[in-house]
Amino acid sequence: MSDMIIGPPPESRCGRFKGALAKIHPIVWAAVTAGVFGLLGLWLGSFLQSAKLQAQVDTLTGQLSQQDKMIQEKTAEVQRLETLLTPFRTIALEKFTGDEKEALRKLADYVIELREKDVQQSQLIDELTTAVGKAHEQGEQGSHPNI
Repeated sequence: MSDMIIGPPPESRCGRFKGALAKIHPIVWAAVTAGVFGLLGLWLGSFLQSAKLQAQVDTLTGQLSQQDKMIQEKTAEVQRLETLLTPFRTIALEKFTGDEKEALRKLADYVIELREKDVQQSQLIDELTTAVGKAHEQGEQGSHPNI
């Protein structure tokens, strides 16, 4: 047993790691430290940028949702107006020649012409009513012997 040489106890992994770190040149150690902190800074910057971009995405998503709602409302309004226009379109295509747009224009002109005639007829009726009223008054005055 005396032939056995007892040496120092085997080094643990932690001990070997500490020994390896002690052998690293200070410049290399500074470069590694700077690299680690640089990576942490990049990660933190991208994390903050990601949060900022997510806020912008949320804002734009909200705006897009509002625009979609407006488009749906406008589409519903167009459909409602198309429904109101259908009878006039049918009349125009039946009464006038030409394409739909031209027939509708002719119908509009025809309606304006009818409106003008209606105004003229209303004025004539008012004039005739006034004349009949005056004639009736004159007739009543002539039938009274006291006058």
